[in-house]
Amino acid sequence: MTAAPGRPASLSSFFAPESIAIIGASDDIERIAGRPLHALRTYGYAGRLHVVNPTRPVVQGLPTVARIGDLPGPVDLAILVVPAKRVLEAARECAAAGTRHLVVFAGGFAETGDAGRDAQLELQQIGHAGGMRILGPNCLGMINFEARVFATFSRAAADWGEAGGAALQRGPRSLAVVTQSGALGNYMLTQAIEMGLQVGRWVATGNEVDIEFAEVLEAVIEDPAVCGVLAYLEGARKGPTLVRALRRARELKVPVGLIKVGSTEAGARAVMSHTDALAGDDRVFDALFAETGALRMHTIENLLGLGQLMLRARPAGGNRVLTTISGGER
Repeated sequence: MTAAPGRPASLSSFFAPESIAIIGASDDIERIAGRPLHALRTYGYAGRLHVVNPTRPVVQGLPTVARIGDLPGPVDLAILVVPAKRVLEAARECAAAGTRHLVVFAGGFAETGDAGRDAQLELQQIGHAGGMRILGPNCLGMINFEARVFATFSRAAADWGEAGGAALQRGPRSLAVVTQSGALGNYMLTQAIEMGLQVGRWVATGNEVDIEFAEVLEAVIEDPAVCGVLAYLEGARKGPTLVRALRRARELKVPVGLIKVGSTEAGARAVMSHTDALAGDDRVFDALFAETGALRMHTIENLLGLGQLMLRARPAGGNRVLTTISGGER
């Protein structure tokens, strides 16, 4: 869906926000509500960091405000770490305060049935009316390791820090990981960190009320440091954008390794129950992969092996997009 007037058309300030507010942040760094703030403070986020919590004056050593509207001005990114029943109210407050981007972790939306779909539609309407881009709901969030932005509750941030990632400077070549599945995407990321692969950006899109897979793919391939993309796709909501992104990747000679699941009827049902993504006719994806010179593989392990090759290889001289498909998920 095209961004409404006043909404950021680019994802640049989403990936590299100059200001972040965490709404509902907790003192407990082991809880989901405590992890993003802890990671941002521990691993060197350099922008303005705000904490919104109406019940505590200080959280993790930082003073709080009761509402995001109490801050002196709009923030580039707000991270909602509140339960699903509080998401719509918090989103309205973010939109009213001029928030540019919102990350929503909570599940309980379109993936759960009619009531959840209605709530997700309302969340979408809040974002569009308020000029605010939204990642999620039901998502694991986003990491920009290079900018030290941790808008996620994944423990991979701690794994990265313990592996020495926080001491790394931005390198000339890095991988981007784009996934619709938080669980599989998190596994890919933790394995990549264990293998020592340099990942620059990681995004798990979840239910895709607004920001979706193809748009993120389109954004990360334009980063000159990205030498390859590892991706996990359940279904495409924006087919033309996906086609455009893969063609652009081919044009820029940025290889894209892509696991596409849900190729059987049973797999498609499982995918829909997971993130409410329509898997689509796999023959359409076959045609797209053939048109973009796709090479199909089978496992996450092979996909990560491809990532090793992407980091080691010289810039591609051909026009092939590398793609994989999971056999185990059928």
